[in-house]
Amino acid sequence: LVLDRLHTVTTFGRDPACDVTIADKLVSREKASIEIRPEGCILTDHSTNGTNIVFHSGYEVLVKNESYLLEGRGRISLGQAASKNASSVIEFRVNGAG
Repeated sequence: LVLDRLHTVTTFGRDPACDVTIADKLVSREKASIEIRPEGCILTDHSTNGTNIVFHSGYEVLVKNESYLLEGRGRISLGQAASKNASSVIEFRVNGAG
């Protein structure tokens, strides 16, 4: 899935109305969204338990009912921490502007 000037937002969750549907009982109906904004590529968590981001450097952050700037590349773990071999993992890569 590619976000660009024409497709600036994508949603993830169990709800079939989400752009990416994940059939996992640990994933909320609308778990998270990623949006291109002037300040960059932003992940926003909409869930109770949060969304884990693991960057290529190994740095891991839990985003819970807030937004976080995605940079570089890494993995987004939905439902549980990526270190627990989560079944719902999305790999991401943020390219520079242009």
